[in-house]
Amino acid sequence: MQAYGKNLILRPIKGKDRTDTGLWIPSDTDTKNTCDVVSIGPEVDKELDGKKVIFRNANSFTYRGVDYFVCKEEEILVVLG
Repeated sequence: MQAYGKNLILRPIKGKDRTDTGLWIPSDTDTKNTCDVVSIGPEVDKELDGKKVIFRNANSFTYRGVDYFVCKEEEILVVLG
């Protein structure tokens, strides 16, 4: 699967239900916009490839039973690493 143009394909990161110290994280905590970058289009900054990001707007889709998002590079708000 390859992104096209200025688009990125993102895979949601499954949230943890506890912190490292054992505290429960509420199930309504919004982590759905935190993803791993799976594929970048040829017009996207190469430094985003393989990073974890937080995005603003994206379209969701399922491919081979796995959920993904596709968004434009401008929709990336934070690069986590």
